[in-house]
Formats: sequence, C-alpha cells, structure tokens
Amino acid sequence: QRHLREAAAAAAVAHGGGGGGVRALLAALAPRNPFHLHVGALAALRVALAAVMLFDTYLRLCSFPFGIHYYTSSDYDEMAAIDVSDTPHGALPHRILFYRGPLWLQYVLWTIHIFLCLAFMVGYRTGCITPVLFLSEIARQGRTDIFNDAGDKIVRNLLFWCCFLP
Repeated sequence: QRHLREAAAAAAVAHGGGGGGVRALLAALAPRNPFHLHVGALAALRVALAAVMLFDTYLRLCSFPFGIHYYTSSDYDEMAAIDVSDTPHGALPHRILFYRGPLWLQYVLWTIHIFLCLAFMVGYRTGCITPVLFLSEIARQGRTDIFNDAGDKIVRNLLFWCCFLP
C-alpha cells in the first residue's frame, strides 16, 4: 500500500499538485507502451533456444551409430547413409544449401553452426547472427530429412520469428 500511496503522490505532483485522485493514480501506474518487449525475456528466449540447438547438435553428432557420417554423401564416404542424389530439391539454391559433401566439409559446417549458436546465446549481434543461424539450421536439417521430427520444425519456426525481434 505504501507503494501505491507514493505513486499517487508522485502523480499528483506531476499533474499540478492538486488531488487528481483515481485518474492521477491510474496515469502513474499505467504502462507507457503496452507492446513493450522485456529485454530480459528476449534474452532468456535466445539462451533457451540456443541451448536446445546445442543439445540437439550434441545428440546428432554423438548419439547416432555413425554420427556425422549421416550428413555426408556416399560419393565421398563409404559409411554414409544417404546418397548425394537423394534430395527432393532440384533448384540450384537448394542443391547448394543442402549439399552433402566430404567429411571435412561437414566438420567445418558443424563448427560454424556451433559458433553461430554460441554467438546467438550470448547475444552477439543478434540482428545479423539470427538470419544466418536460421539458414544454417535449415541447411543442417535439410541434409537429413529422414531424422527430423516435430521438434526440429518448432526450432525452425522459433528461429524464423526471432529474426524479427529487436
């Protein structure tokens, strides 16, 4: 109650000193912008989403019997599970984005993806990092459609909407 009395007194002073009553109290307590995004909530969303992506990366690299070999093509790796021509995408941008190449290329792409997740987690240049991470996540999931589930779609959708957050 003390907090409400102090707010009412501050509102009364701000509105010319007189008793403004309930109207002054409501003016003092009303938020200035009802569509304001809390910075801490956005940071918590980014940290949680990046943690989910890093954990998914760990599971994909370590839990499968062949690990990263699922992401290579059989032209370069005899342990590969998917042929390079096993893609439903025929357009040139899709063939580049979902390219399954040699094992060293997959290590480079996974390392870049991990660094993008870490940068997203700590909030480093999120306006630039988030769309690049979104494309990296799409490419990573697109290289192995047979292992994706609904959780991957949720992560993709959340990353898409994070592209528009401040």
